[in-house]
Amino acid sequence: MVTTARPTFAETRLTPEKRLEIAKAVATRFQPDDSWQQDEWCSFTNDVWGYMTVIELHEWQDQNANCFCLGAAIRIETQRAIPEILDIFSAGGCDEAMAQLYADAANIQVINPPEPGPHGDPAIDAIIDWNDAPGRTIDDIRRLAADVILLCRA
Repeated sequence: MVTTARPTFAETRLTPEKRLEIAKAVATRFQPDDSWQQDEWCSFTNDVWGYMTVIELHEWQDQNANCFCLGAAIRIETQRAIPEILDIFSAGGCDEAMAQLYADAANIQVINPPEPGPHGDPAIDAIIDWNDAPGRTIDDIRRLAADVILLCRA
């Protein structure tokens, strides 16, 4: 008897239309000039929150945050676009799959380390490392966001 593998949560939720919706939302986050940051997850402008801990995961949906790193924007917009995702533990790989799109568009090598990285997902960690690289600018983020939108439309 031949059995076929069931599609994963991410495969069933991240339709091409949903990927494009998320990519557009991520790009929109970085339209204001003061909307991007390095070395922190997300914050209010001039009032750093820093990386959100497990206890603070509900804050992902806080509309008051207005400054983000690319990894945070990907995770937040993926969660907002897929109602079944309540927190990082129910994301089912959707945020990681979206981060992989950004990594692919930027030719970022994603490595599966022997020990989990600080954010637990290799593509998210790779995107955050890219975001935090010295010399990176908001224009780099905007270009990558635009490239991912084009990739999702293809």
